[in-house]
Parts: sequence; C-alpha cells; structure tokens
Amino acid sequence: MSAGIRIENSSNIRIEGGSVTGADIAIDVVGSSDVNVSGMRFSDVGTAIKADRVTRLVAARNYMQSMPIHKEVTFPDGTVFDLKPSVVLVRQYLYSPS
Repeated sequence: MSAGIRIENSSNIRIEGGSVTGADIAIDVVGSSDVNVSGMRFSDVGTAIKADRVTRLVAARNYMQSMPIHKEVTFPDGTVFDLKPSVVLVRQYLYSPS
C-alpha cells in the first residue's frame, strides 16, 4: 500500500493546505499525538486519513474528491473480491480517546 504522507511516533504535527492524489492512504499516522490536518485536498485516494495508536487527532476543512467507490482485492490464493459500498460517507472527526 502506498501512503502519500506517513507520520510515525511524533507529536505536535500540523499538516495544512496541501494535496495528495492517487495514494492508497493519503495520510498514515501511527503512534503519534497532537496531530492537526486541515485545508488538505484528497483526490483519488482509498483512505484520506488512517490513524493507529493516535491521541488528539483533529481533521477539519479538508476536501475529498473522486474517491473510489469500489476496490478490487486479490488474495495470494488467487481469490478476487470486488468491494462496492452501498453507502459512501465522508466525515471529518475529532478523535480523543479517553
């Protein structure tokens, strides 16, 4: 999987006013805190923001366009799934685990 921006084990990160096009994951954040993403443009990406073990992530005023509505997944044994959602939901969120 390709990531446009990867942030790992960092704090006080601010990403503003850029664009990511054609990546599987636009912004991949792992093991970080106090991350702010705003004013970004995501085009033709599978996932805009992926967060794992992240505290205090704020994503606001971002623009998503031409998000894929289906994805073909091929497994090592040759099995192919064509995944198509019945609903597409784009939502900005404030994430702060308790």
